[in-house]
Amino acid sequence: LPNVIFEIFNEPIFQLWNETIKPYHEKIVSVIREESSNLIILGTGTWSQDVDIAAEDPVAGENLAYTIHFYANTHKQELRDKVTKALDSVAIFATEWGTCDASGDGTLNLEETKTWLDFFEQHQISDANWAISDKQEACSALLPGASGDGGWEDCELTKSGHFVRSTLLKEPMLDPLPEPCPRLTTPPPGMCSDSTEDCSKTKCCNELGTTCFQKNDWWASCKVSCTPGIDPNDPPAYASPWTCEVLTREEEEDDSQEAY
Repeated sequence: LPNVIFEIFNEPIFQLWNETIKPYHEKIVSVIREESSNLIILGTGTWSQDVDIAAEDPVAGENLAYTIHFYANTHKQELRDKVTKALDSVAIFATEWGTCDASGDGTLNLEETKTWLDFFEQHQISDANWAISDKQEACSALLPGASGDGGWEDCELTKSGHFVRSTLLKEPMLDPLPEPCPRLTTPPPGMCSDSTEDCSKTKCCNELGTTCFQKNDWWASCKVSCTPGIDPNDPPAYASPWTCEVLTREEEEDDSQEAY
């Protein structure tokens, strides 16, 4: 399959290039080449930042590239200088970058991110953003509870997500940003249920990213996901099957409107 890209040794940390990282790549590349001539991206030292060191003694072979990872509020011109040096002899692919701190959270730095993306465009470096995730983190592109099926509405995107979408579409970022979709916002305290409570009456959950799933006629609970049948995490005394029917207030509103 020509569309498959191999990336090996993700973010080596303290290993030395000549002693550990390069020999590992040489072994794995030789194995992959027995089956495929596709692009192979090689991890570099210090969380895939030492591309300059790798470029001084590259792995022999064809269709190989070296990865750079950056997080805009942590990695700036000094790291770009390392990439510029490496480009004299090897190809670079930015397989992970974020708009925030290296932790994946913290402060967004969209100006520095734009500087990086302009740098990539100037040097024709392909890239992939971190992360298409609804985790409660600054670098996540999606708000907690956003659809897992794609096709996201503007109101499902975080500020980082709006920025990334605008750069992909080469369009201005929305200003002001839309309010989060009502279904994604945290309900007022007391109106919905916690994960340890029965949500069969409230039909909504206090914790973002959870849904009210019905177990039976007597119990429903707020969970991240639900598989019909017996949940192995349930105490033995309560090991009865879950229907996993989703209970929502929208159903009640629809019923009341029909009755009206």
